[in-house]
Amino acid sequence: MSFKRSAEVAEWVLKYAKGVCEHCSAPAPFVTKDGTAYLEVHHVKPLAEGGADTVENAVAVCPNCHRAAHYARDAVDIAKKMAESIRRRVYFTDNQQ
Repeated sequence: MSFKRSAEVAEWVLKYAKGVCEHCSAPAPFVTKDGTAYLEVHHVKPLAEGGADTVENAVAVCPNCHRAAHYARDAVDIAKKMAESIRRRVYFTDNQQ
């Protein structure tokens, strides 16, 4: 099953993170060819489980944290920590910095 994801949500989440993993606080592992910091957008509550494709349910993470969120033994605890970190988020607006 595949899900349509909003490019605007991903763009906002990545911009909000400012090149720093929102889970481990490490800087992005590298800069892409277009000059942006490489982070991955992760849905804390998976879309397949009814999670929304919104900035309130998405977090920008380094590849290591992203894999851990999916495959680590303590993935449930990781998801809880990620959810706590995004409670601070404001609602998405086009003029958000």
